[in-house]
Amino acid sequence: MVAAPTGQRIRTRLHLTGVEASVLTEAGALLGSLAARDLAERCALARGPTHLGRTERKRELTAQTSSRLAGSITAASDNQWRLALGNLYRERRTLRDAVATIEKRCAIPTGTAVVVNGRRVRGYPTPSVRWEKQQRRQVLQARLAEVERRLETGHVSVVRTGKQLANTRHHLEAARLTEEQWTEQWRARRLFLTTDGRVICKVPEGFRVGRA
Repeated sequence: MVAAPTGQRIRTRLHLTGVEASVLTEAGALLGSLAARDLAERCALARGPTHLGRTERKRELTAQTSSRLAGSITAASDNQWRLALGNLYRERRTLRDAVATIEKRCAIPTGTAVVVNGRRVRGYPTPSVRWEKQQRRQVLQARLAEVERRLETGHVSVVRTGKQLANTRHHLEAARLTEEQWTEQWRARRLFLTTDGRVICKVPEGFRVGRA
């Protein structure tokens, strides 16, 4: 019999000098660029085993960093690809449900209701609303076909900083940000300073460093 595995997580703030913060920032930027390139390579490999191509990618990164950092970068890329693929499956389910709902209601005469499988289903109130929903169904079907194609090939899209921040670039006034402030956040989120064991360093003055 052995003791059950245990783990501990400690969060703290490093009190760094200006030079130390600069060094960490430079290191995070370098590793962030390597992480971005590795993620692009993982996405290009598309569908396959969870760790498809990871050995080769890690070997290449080890020559530029270290084995431990290379392992963290490739693991993060694999996790992001898998998460993006899961999002595609969820989007497909949502689109299928939406199309099915519209088709069910369009099959019922306008302004009437029928009982289907013990549930009361109403048709659309007016012909104009029904026509609008039919147009909406075509849009959803086109989106569904694209999602199906991407699932078949395993092609996913990933934004390392998150889509929300990327979209904020086009709405700076609504977000109450200047272009310089947005750029600072963008660069900070692309930093990468993490190793196996989830050791996370945090650079002061608003820089966010951790899992990419």
